This record gives sequence, structure tokens and C-alpha cells, in this order.
Amino acid sequence: MNSESTTQKQFEKSSVANLYRYVPTGVYYARPRIGGKLKSKSLKTDKFSVAKMRLADYVKEEHQRAESLDNAMRGKMTVGDAVEMFKKQLEADRELKPRSKAYRLERLGGTAPLLAEAGNNRR
Repeated sequence: MNSESTTQKQFEKSSVANLYRYVPTGVYYARPRIGGKLKSKSLKTDKFSVAKMRLADYVKEEHQRAESLDNAMRGKMTVGDAVEMFKKQLEADRELKPRSKAYRLERLGGTAPLLAEAGNNRR
């Protein structure tokens, strides 16, 4: 119990929901509850105004990710749904460089006629 109270003292709430500051370093963390699970991620800044903007982006991305996974789990996914899901995940990925994203979309564009043809043959 003692370590739990120490941990709580190291994080302090901010005036914005889901935004906490780690006291020893001053770095802000996002802690939203998405899909019934508590997510935690460093926003890699000690500036409150920057943390608020990054928090909004992070929460939006996580909600989109959770929604697309829910849709995939509910029932059968069509190829078109999978392509749309891939495109949304690609747009949301902040770690990929723009040219890497463009390349993946080009490759996807090359397979689209083949996928459409395969879908027409199944009917």
C-alpha cells in the first residue's frame, strides 16, 4: 500500500480530464479510459498547452482504433472494409514518414483492380 500512495503522489491531476503530470520530471501523460480499459502514454512534453493538443490527438486516434477493431470483431469483414481500415490506420500512424505512407497507398492502388476482379468473380 505504501508504494501505491507514493505513485499517486508522483502524478498530479491537471485541470484537463485525462491529463496528468509526472512531478519528478514535469512530463505530461495521457490516461484516458477507452473501451473500458485505461490507456497510458507519455505526451513527451512539459508544456501544458502542447500537452492539451497532443492529448486531444491521442484520444481521437485511440477511439478510432478501438472503433475499427470493434467493427472487425462484430462480423464478417469485406475486403473493402479491410482496405478502409488499413487506410485509416495508415493515416493515424505518426511514426511513418509521409513517403512511406505514399508508397503503401501506391502498392494498395496496384492491388485494387485485382481485388475488385476477385470480388466480381465470387458473385
